[in-house]
Amino acid sequence: EICACLVGSEMCIRDRYTALSIQIAQYLGADRQDDARSVLRQAMLFNVILGVGAALFGLGISPFLPGWLGADPSLRANATAYFAIWSTALPFTMAMGMYASILRAAGYALTASLISVLVCVLDIFFNFFLINPTREMELFGQTVTMFGFGWGVPGAALGTALATMIGGLAALAVLLLRESPLAIRYPGSWKITRSCLINLWRVGVPLAAERAALSSAQVLLVRIVSQLGTVAIAANSLAVSAEGLCYICLLYTSDAADD
Repeated sequence: EICACLVGSEMCIRDRYTALSIQIAQYLGADRQDDARSVLRQAMLFNVILGVGAALFGLGISPFLPGWLGADPSLRANATAYFAIWSTALPFTMAMGMYASILRAAGYALTASLISVLVCVLDIFFNFFLINPTREMELFGQTVTMFGFGWGVPGAALGTALATMIGGLAALAVLLLRESPLAIRYPGSWKITRSCLINLWRVGVPLAAERAALSSAQVLLVRIVSQLGTVAIAANSLAVSAEGLCYICLLYTSDAADD
């Protein structure tokens, strides 16, 4: 259930930065580089304001959310910890998604993809050491002692959060340092403009409303499945993840069309 909420939140956030990246792509296509950089600076401000606000909101409801969703009492402590850690990393999660989307809009799809791959590799690396305790492992036919923190579920959340933080900072570094039409190290206005807000409202709100409806249905479905026990929840999560593989090509084709 917590995972369903996380996925739903990420999808709604994703629509906000999709709306901003569309504006940037349009300005770059019209050779209005100053306007494109202006939208990028506003996107950075939105990321800080909304990211910090969402993080504080998530931290505030994390002790109560598992109970609201009807989670088994034995799982609520870990669910609360996971959601709280994930919420803390929300500004960086939003930064990575937003800046990667903007890089694709500017024609740097390979750079954005490499950052995503880096995040996945770091996620596996951090989780490997943070979740498991120190233990004996067979490696190339030899028994070795593998160090681990043994933090379990909170370790999984922390590993994902750390990987996302690094990805967000890496994407920001590219925008700051790379010589491109979006290089924001050049002087420019950081004022939030009316035109950007109007375009964000027109594009982002309908997308976010659609995602909110889909995410609410997903949470309701998991709420129903949760009555069958934790094994059923795990099986449902695995099936949904496997199903998601079928939509990868379609989703990236849609992103490319938007960008």
